[in-house]
Amino acid sequence: MEYLITGIKKVSDKKSVVYINYNNTLPLYNSEIRRYQLVEGEVISSLVYEEIINDIIIKRAKRRALYILKNLDKSEQQLRQKLKEGYYSIAVIDIVIDYVKGYKYIDDDRVAENFIRCKQNCKSKKELQYLLKQKGIDIKKLDSAIYDTVDETETIKQLLRKRNFNAKTATEEELRKTYMYLERKGFQHCTISTVLNLT
Repeated sequence: MEYLITGIKKVSDKKSVVYINYNNTLPLYNSEIRRYQLVEGEVISSLVYEEIINDIIIKRAKRRALYILKNLDKSEQQLRQKLKEGYYSIAVIDIVIDYVKGYKYIDDDRVAENFIRCKQNCKSKKELQYLLKQKGIDIKKLDSAIYDTVDETETIKQLLRKRNFNAKTATEEELRKTYMYLERKGFQHCTISTVLNLT
């Protein structure tokens, strides 16, 4: 197969992206482009292409993934997005994802559990679901985990303590505003009513 260099785009002083056959990308340092004598409009051999992919791109993408995961758990979707921002092709990203999954470096269930544990005292179940969905985590798998671990009654009480709210001494207007605030945060009507003693 022929690999036509259809473009070379400079992304920084030291790095460029080489486009192969209009869609495949090779993020390379300018010194590597010079070493392999890559020029727009020319064809590179399968041997050179495979060498660049295997010896440079995949190794670099794996190191990048490990660096991203070093300090903070990321979901698979978040890691894919970070690698995509580094101009890695989908094929390379798939290889890297398989690699980090093999070592259990990414685990969406673990990310979700940690996130829920951290945020359950200040977020409603709906908010947690929304935020997890933004992280690319499958909500259907996690519904039971969210509903089993999150006590919305306690969460509402903590939020009210933070706001120095006392339902017994609050005016009708303050109760209404607080109710609306909790409703906007995604808490269920019956839970809000119970905590605010409206039932």
